[in-house]
Amino acid sequence: MIPPLAISAGDPAGVGPAVTAAALTRCLGNDRALVYGDAGWMERALQRYGFEPFKRIDASAAGTLAAGEVGLVHVADWPITMVQARAPTIAGGGVQREALDAACDAAIAGIARAIVTGPVSKEAVSLSGVSFRGQTEHLARRAGVHVENVTMMFLGPRLKVALVATHWAIKRVPSTVTREHIERTVRHLTDALSRWMPEAKPLQLQVTSSVAGIVAPGHKLRRSTQVGHVPTPAAHQAYMDGLNAFHELGNLPAEELLEKAAEIDPDYLPPLSLLISVYDNEGKSDQADSLCGVIQGRYDQLPRELQLKSDQRCAWVRGDYWTALQRGRQLA
Repeated sequence: MIPPLAISAGDPAGVGPAVTAAALTRCLGNDRALVYGDAGWMERALQRYGFEPFKRIDASAAGTLAAGEVGLVHVADWPITMVQARAPTIAGGGVQREALDAACDAAIAGIARAIVTGPVSKEAVSLSGVSFRGQTEHLARRAGVHVENVTMMFLGPRLKVALVATHWAIKRVPSTVTREHIERTVRHLTDALSRWMPEAKPLQLQVTSSVAGIVAPGHKLRRSTQVGHVPTPAAHQAYMDGLNAFHELGNLPAEELLEKAAEIDPDYLPPLSLLISVYDNEGKSDQADSLCGVIQGRYDQLPRELQLKSDQRCAWVRGDYWTALQRGRQLA
């Protein structure tokens, strides 16, 4: 019999317990699970959702769980004041961390085969006295693995995505992602798919705009400032070289590389949007205004559905693209 899942219940002052109970009710099936948190609170949460096959146990007794049964492992009490605070607290952060650590330890010890993490409050966990960027990094440290050797993945029934970077400000990504980051992500996703999907074909690298992702064959990563266009690899490489030059060497070296990227793939707009900044810095306002008009023209050619997607995405993915679009409208 394979070990059960280990589930940390998440933030008691948030949606963690309710999400955990709802997910178990809908998805557990004939599987088995250990839920770490306040056993009493989780018992009542499961009852509210009509889930009955559960019992309070010690994690060491996981082998006694029947198919479709949940074991409630009591880690710490959740006082009513903590639950009803509906806000980050030191005590609330502490019990979230304790449940997460207990679930992680169960997996390391072989008591559980995998961890499912309920939603936590990063602010609350940080208040409890530990450095906490996210559950991925915390679990890595708990398991004795350097955070640079861990990759966050989303493995769904259709799309499999491994993230090159997590918890970075968008503006940091272009100047911070390195070849080593990408190679590590490729290795990790290849290893994961080879173990879980032996029949999977070799990976394809799909890059759109300034956001890079590694995806399984047959899928394209579409989160981009430029909706509906995937640049050629040569154009994107020239753009990234130009972006690095812009940050490290200045305007003139960047200008040549960005113009090269635009020449290779005229429909690839991120090099043009960065060129606007370069031209403005050099006092070439006419050329900058001209590129704003180009971006506006390409936008106007998009079907209305893609225009809406572009509006939704470019405002937070790359500010210079959004600025150019607004400037082009004003010039028109």
